[in-house]
Formats: sequence, C-alpha cells, structure tokens
Amino acid sequence: MPAAAPAGSAENGKKLFADKGCFQCHNTLGQGGDGPRLAPRPIPYAAFMKELRQPRDQMPPYTAKLMPDKEVADIYAFLMT
Repeated sequence: MPAAAPAGSAENGKKLFADKGCFQCHNTLGQGGDGPRLAPRPIPYAAFMKELRQPRDQMPPYTAKLMPDKEVADIYAFLMT
C-alpha cells in the first residue's frame, strides 16, 4: 500500500516552490514547462519523494539536507491544491 502523504502546509509549500526554484522548470502552479507537469493531481506521495530524492532525468537530486521531509510535505500539499 503506498505511503500516504504527511500533513503539510500548502501555504508554506507555495513559498518553498518559488524559493527552491521549482517554478523554473515546472511553472508557477506546477503545470509543466521545461519539466514535467506536477499538478493538478500529482503522482502519489511515495513516487514524488522517490523522484525528488533520486531523479531519473535532468532534475538535480534534492537530498534531505537540501530539502527536509517537512518541506517536501509542504510542497506536495501545495501541489494538491
């Protein structure tokens, strides 16, 4: 059974999405651009976390040191809105 997404703050996630530069490839609302579409209806949280930590394509890896799990949960909550 896939792990459920931990509770996160969509408001903080929106700020982090901009601050961490995610918008540069995924557009301001996560709807894609140079990178894949992340929203609406993002992939399951476990797959999102795996792709973030160990990306398959051009995206750099975001280790827990660069983006703690709490920040990932916040960004995911933003993408769910």
